[in-house]
Amino acid sequence: MEKKVYYAICTFNENGCIMDDVLDRLDHLRYSTVTARFKSLKEKGLIIVDHRKRKGKSGRGQLVMWGKDFYKEKNDV
Repeated sequence: MEKKVYYAICTFNENGCIMDDVLDRLDHLRYSTVTARFKSLKEKGLIIVDHRKRKGKSGRGQLVMWGKDFYKEKNDV
C-alpha cells in the first residue's frame, strides 16, 4: 500500500501535491488507508514535506508533499 501512495505522490513531479490530490488520485481506497501511509513514507525519507501549504477542498491549508527525487528547496530571497 505504501508503494501505491508513494507512486501517486511522485506522479505530481516537482509540483508536489497535497493530501486532497493524493486522495483524488487513489479514490478507490479509503481515506484512512491512504493517509496512514504519509507518516511512514516521511520517516523513511521517501517523501519530503516542508513549510509550504496549498488550499485544500475545505479551504484550509494543507502541507505540500514531494517524492524525494522531485523536491526542490524553495529559496526565500
